[in-house]
Amino acid sequence: VVYATTVYASVHPVLLRRAIRRVRPDWEDEMLSIAAKEWMAEGAAKGRAEGEAKGELKAKADTLLRQLHRRFKTLPNGIEDRVRAADSVLLDEWLDRILDAQTLEDVFSTEQRH
Repeated sequence: VVYATTVYASVHPVLLRRAIRRVRPDWEDEMLSIAAKEWMAEGAAKGRAEGEAKGELKAKADTLLRQLHRRFKTLPNGIEDRVRAADSVLLDEWLDRILDAQTLEDVFSTEQRH
């Protein structure tokens, strides 16, 4: 059952139940219990990973905003929303740029710097 739920992850649970019922009807409840535990563990792991990624993204945004406030004091309207909406790659780029930036435009410029 673990093999089937891993290899055939796209198989709908109803189809899995039918297959189990056809092969070993006396094991149906036990096998489905094992499959359910496997799916729940996968869902929990995915949820943890997504939570960690969101936490890392929030930490990067918080760090950038703290640095921007310290460097430029008052920030124009919309900057915080722009930072909070950015993905991890863009936040990393802005975090790198703030080290050399003389203006906010230097940080948020769309021009690539290497």
